[in-house]
Parts: sequence; structure tokens; C-alpha cells
Amino acid sequence: MTPLNKPLQKLKIHADQDGYILGVVIIFFMVFSMMGLGFIKMGSFERVHAFNDYHKEKAYYYAHTGIHKSLWRINKISKAAGTFSDTTVSVSYDSVNLILTATGTSGTAQKTIKVTLESIGGGVTGGWPYAIFTDEEELDLTEGSGSITGDIHSNTDVKTSQNGLTISGTSTTSPYVAPPTIDWDFFKNAAQGAGQYSTSKLKFNAAGSPYTGVWYTTKDIEIKANAVINGTIVAKGEIRFKGGDVTITATPSNYPALLSKDEIEGSDDKNLN
Repeated sequence: MTPLNKPLQKLKIHADQDGYILGVVIIFFMVFSMMGLGFIKMGSFERVHAFNDYHKEKAYYYAHTGIHKSLWRINKISKAAGTFSDTTVSVSYDSVNLILTATGTSGTAQKTIKVTLESIGGGVTGGWPYAIFTDEEELDLTEGSGSITGDIHSNTDVKTSQNGLTISGTSTTSPYVAPPTIDWDFFKNAAQGAGQYSTSKLKFNAAGSPYTGVWYTTKDIEIKANAVINGTIVAKGEIRFKGGDVTITATPSNYPALLSKDEIEGSDDKNLN
């Protein structure tokens, strides 16, 4: 082999090595690219998984909160109030088997909790045990006549007329009774659902009787002679009686008949049943 051929041989070897290195670089580039895409996909999957877990936890929290809120409603308002729904939870109460079922919703996730209640003292009945109750103001029933079915209580004082008024229950002033916690929104929503919610003064009279269901106003209420009410009257202002022979029956029986944020006033020498 002549010396002139050696440089050519060296050049040929270098060219082959360059091609080999280029191929290796391309392979490594493809491998690392695929690995990078894999990591990106894994990161995206982890974010989705964490997002779903967040909504599942939130849905469970909503369901858990719904159980407690429904139990409060059953004990403080009525059995029927145990069934309700809002934007976060839907709760149903089976009053026969005493089963509460709450389904919380967050995003696309839903969680359901079912519990069985234990009846205490004859069962879960709810409601407020007094036909009439006052806290800071005295209960003055000295004027007029009529009948009251149920117990009455005042944390201050109770005054009743010597004749003309019949109370079928007991009248007490002690021991001190904590005022009930009123879910105003429950009665507001019930009235709105029945088309009986108002931001003006309401008047109840004989011509429109009987009035049924829940009636709610942000103002005052005036009840005139011979009005018949089978339900619950709620006023964020005062409730005033402007006539006699008024009949009010709470329906259902463990709902309150009258709720006033301010005070309830009666007329002289009038009858109230």
C-alpha cells in the first residue's frame, strides 16, 4: 500500500464515525423526547387525579354537613323539614324507618352518606313544645277571651285573665328556657315555594280565609276579625290582632303558628282560638 492511500483511508474512517455519531444522537434525542412527553403526561394525570380527589373530599364534606343540618331541622322544626336540597347537597328523611340519606355534589363528584337515627323519648318528633313562648317580654293574656291549646311559658312573667280564657296546657315561668333557634330561611323558602312571600305588610281577614301553608313577610302582619289560618305566619316585623274570633291552627302540628322578630300584640276584648 502506497503512502498516498493512507490519508484517503483515514478520511473514510472519519466519515463513517461521523455518520455513526449522528445516528446515536438522533436515537438519544428520540428517547429523551419520548421520556419528556411521558413525564408531561404523568404530571397532567397527577393534576387531574388530585383535582378529582379534591372534589370527592368536598362532596363528602357537603354530605356530612347535610346530615347534621337535616338532624337539626328534624329536632328544631319538623320531620318534614329533614328533607331539603341546595346547590351542594340533597337530603331525604325517611321518618318511618328514621333513615337520613345525604348526597353531596362538588364538580362532577358525588358522595352519599346514609345514617339511621335513634329515637329518644318516644321518637324524633321535632317542633317547639310551647303553644306560646316569650323570652325578654312578659306574656300578657289579661284582655279578651278564647282558648289556647298547649303549654305556655315566659322567662319573664305570665299574666292571664280570670275569666273568659281557657288554657288546656300548663303555664310556667321557671325554670329558664333557652329561646329556640329559628331557621328563618327555612320558612322563607317554604313561603317562596308556595308564592306566599312578601316584602310588604300582610293582612289576613275573613274574606280570604282559610289561609294555609307558610306565609312570610319582611314587614308587619295584621290579622283581622274572623280570620282562619291553618299554617304558619312569619313576620320580621310585628304581628297585630285587629279583630276577634280568630282561629289559628299550626299545620303540621309541630310547626309554630306565629313567629315574630319583633312582638305580637292583641286587641282588647277579642277572642282568639
